Formats: sequence, C-alpha cells, structure tokens
Amino acid sequence: MKAICAILALFIGLFAVEGMAADASKPDAASIINAMDAAVGVGNVDAAVSFFADDGYNISPSGKKTVGKNDLRTLIENVWIPENLQTLPARDVKIQGEHSVFNIDISTTWLSHLGVTPIQAVNIVDIEGNRIKSIVAYWPPSSLEKLTQACDAHPDIKTTSGTPCGDVMRAFKKYTDNLIAQGIIEKD
Repeated sequence: MKAICAILALFIGLFAVEGMAADASKPDAASIINAMDAAVGVGNVDAAVSFFADDGYNISPSGKKTVGKNDLRTLIENVWIPENLQTLPARDVKIQGEHSVFNIDISTTWLSHLGVTPIQAVNIVDIEGNRIKSIVAYWPPSSLEKLTQACDAHPDIKTTSGTPCGDVMRAFKKYTDNLIAQGIIEKD
C-alpha cells in the first residue's frame, strides 16, 4: 500500500498542471521538488533520492550542506522522514538566471510542537537534466520572526536531534543574514 501511495504521490507531483513546464518531457524545478517532497512525505527514501543528481546537494535553513546521493539518503532517511517533513506545492516560482526560486510551506514534528506549522521557507533550486543539482533552503526574515517568537514561548522544545530551540534559531538567523549580506536574497 505504501508503494502505491508513493507512486500516486510522485505521479501527482510530476504531472500537476500548476507546476508543469511547457515541455512535459523536461519538468521544471517546482515539479521535480514537489515530486521529491511527495516521496519524502510517504516515506519512500529510494524515490526521494532518485530525484537528485549523483553530485547533487542540499543546504538546509541552518546552512548545513549535504552532498551526494549517499549522504542525501542519510539525511532523508534519518532526518526528513523521522521529522515527518511535509510540504505544500511550490508557489510563486521565479526564474533568476539558472535558479528557480519559490516559496514552499513546510510542516514538521518540531514545527508542530512550536505551533507554527505550516511555515514558509524559500528554496533556490538548480536542475541539471531532470535531476536536482542543488537546493538552497532558507527561512525568510518573516518566518524567522515567527520561529523566534515560538522558541521564546517554548524554550524547552528541542529539535529531533536534541538541539535546543535557541541554538537552532541562532544558526537559522546567521545563515539567512549571511545570504542577505552576500546579496543572494533580499530582506522581506
């Protein structure tokens, strides 16, 4: 049954009309990310990993970079799935050179405990062929503010890895501030 759900989720993600590129044989970044997120959402590690290029990478909202399919498999299997990472379809897609930039609403167990789910993140995605070359995810300042308020209200809530809320918030803010300082993103 899990396999059928995964196949249906992938089918819906790849062929959703809203996210499709003009050429269906070359899905756009949002379609590929939606399909990968659907695979994560149903716990299908193999399917989720298959969306990445062999040397693909993910940079989390804390700035941690995970490179290559083996390490991405570990991230997906040991962090994203246990944390019950769920996303709504990508929206507000903008093409900036080789990058696709879009908003994505995220829910996780940790965010649910904080009472801020779903919350908006931004993904900057590069696609190579029909595989994910890179995902750079970050919390925009408005989401950081909501997360900070939630952490201040619930300082005892830790991430699934056991990191205290305040520590992870400092990493999130430092990373987003660094992206702003580099001119990669704008302050909202």
